[in-house]
Amino acid sequence: MSSPGPNTANSGSCTAPKKSKKVRKGQTDEEFLAQKTQFFKDGPFINSEDWLYDATTENSQKELNEKQKADRVIMLHAVEREYYSRNYLRCLELIHRAEVLFDVSDEETTEHLEHEYQSAGIVTKKSAKIEKHILELLQIKEKCLKRLAEAEASE
Repeated sequence: MSSPGPNTANSGSCTAPKKSKKVRKGQTDEEFLAQKTQFFKDGPFINSEDWLYDATTENSQKELNEKQKADRVIMLHAVEREYYSRNYLRCLELIHRAEVLFDVSDEETTEHLEHEYQSAGIVTKKSAKIEKHILELLQIKEKCLKRLAEAEASE
């Protein structure tokens, strides 16, 4: 009796369809010119050791813009870094600055925003991402307040 050859159905090998390469979405000429103008105006972005905090301080020369993803992410990373460094008071200060930046009212709670975010579906990609960043900030705020309350209770 002969064994089946490598090209028969019993060989145990399978052929997967080839994946198409992912192509990056190109920039429009307007976006490129705006980026180029911004680079020539401000120069390259140089990160110092405390670059997260330099960009988020009250007297920062560069004003953070809610519409710019990079600015939102800088703010979010600074908040997360303070939270995980257990510097909860500084974290709350940065969250307050982010709430002003994102125009979040004090009445909005995390549960309300979570429900609104999930029930609305994705209206536009950009607005959904901004809402997601706001939601993350408010969740970190709740955790900070909880940790501060625990610290006060243990003292």
